[in-house]
Amino acid sequence: MLAFYLAAIESQEDRDLFADLYNGYRDYMFYIANKILEDEYAAENIVHDAFVRMIENLEKFNLRNGHKTKGLIGIIVDGLAKNEYKRRKRMSSLDDEPEAVLSDPSTIDDRLIQKEQYAKLLETVEQLDSNYKTAFLLRYGYQFSVKEIAQITGATEDNVRQRLHRAKIKLRELLAGEVQTV
Repeated sequence: MLAFYLAAIESQEDRDLFADLYNGYRDYMFYIANKILEDEYAAENIVHDAFVRMIENLEKFNLRNGHKTKGLIGIIVDGLAKNEYKRRKRMSSLDDEPEAVLSDPSTIDDRLIQKEQYAKLLETVEQLDSNYKTAFLLRYGYQFSVKEIAQITGATEDNVRQRLHRAKIKLRELLAGEVQTV
């Protein structure tokens, strides 16, 4: 796997630095991710994502200051793993309901209404212009930062913020139109 990462790095000095980071911190990174997620496969994915981010910001890593480097790596992995944990928790929240809640008819009705509202929101998001829809889904569906969305889409951060703002306005208009016609 190291060869895969090294192929993405241009200078030999940076390759050597990354190889040292990879060999020195790979197990530490996996330990952090696995401790949070309790899933080895997901932890491996988090470590991979962390290495990709490290490559993108290699200038911030300095092996001479081992404690600072280890702390920075720990922060990156911890953040990615916690985001994944939260994402998984949101995705499985309905499946994890206790029996008492599922047996209460009013709670079931509330959940069905929430699901219908969510489905309606997704349907409405599909009506957005593709630039707005992409920015909106990346931000609120996948929890990417504005900076990350800018990198993914090739737009400026200001442009991404503007797209998000316009997407929210358009969604409000579309949803208000639905409410008025009902």
